[in-house]
Amino acid sequence: MSRIGATRIKALLCIALTTGVIATCARAASFKRSGTIATISGVIEDGDDFRLNALLRQPEKIKLIYLNSPGGNLYAAYKMSESIRASGLATAVDASHAICASACTAIFVGGVRRYYLNAQSIVDGSRQGRGLGFHSASDWNGGALHANQEKSDIGNGLLAYVYREMGASEANTLTGRANYTGVFWISGRTALSLNVATSLAGP
Repeated sequence: MSRIGATRIKALLCIALTTGVIATCARAASFKRSGTIATISGVIEDGDDFRLNALLRQPEKIKLIYLNSPGGNLYAAYKMSESIRASGLATAVDASHAICASACTAIFVGGVRRYYLNAQSIVDGSRQGRGLGFHSASDWNGGALHANQEKSDIGNGLLAYVYREMGASEANTLTGRANYTGVFWISGRTALSLNVATSLAGP
C-alpha cells in the first residue's frame, strides 16, 4: 500500500450502502461461529478487523466464513480480507437470503475459495437486492450520505488495490456500474468469469 496512506484512509473511509433504507456505520457486525464455520452479519465497523482476528485465534480453527453485509468501513474490510487470505479460509455468500455489497465484496474476495451460492436467478444489474453487489465509493459524514470526490477517489483506489491483491482485479470494472446511491448486483456467471467467485456450488 505504498501509494495509499493507511492512516489517512482509515480516517476518511466509511463506505455505506443505500437501498431505500440507509445502512449506518453505528452498529458493528455480529460474529458467530458453529464449529469450523463462522458467519459475519451486519454493517462492517472500525475495529471489526480486530474482532475477526480474535475469532481466528480461537483453538478450533475456522475454515469457512459466510457473509451477509451491506458494507461499511472499507479500511476494516480490507484488513479482514487480508486476515482471511493469510489464514487460508474460504468465504461464501448465499444469494437465496444474504447480501454482500460494497465494502463486503472486499472481504469476500479474500477467500482462497469463494462460494457464490443460489445465484442462478440473479441477473446482472437487477434490482433483486441480494447476492454480490458493487458500487463506487462514497463517504459518511454527519449522518447524511453524500459524494466527496477526494474520499471517493481514495475509496475506489483501495477497492481496486484489494481486488488486485486477491487475484480478482477484474472486479474493479464493476464499481463503476453504479454510483454510491445504487448497487450493481451480479449473476453467478459474471462472478465466475471475473474470478470474483471460484464456485457456484456448495463447499
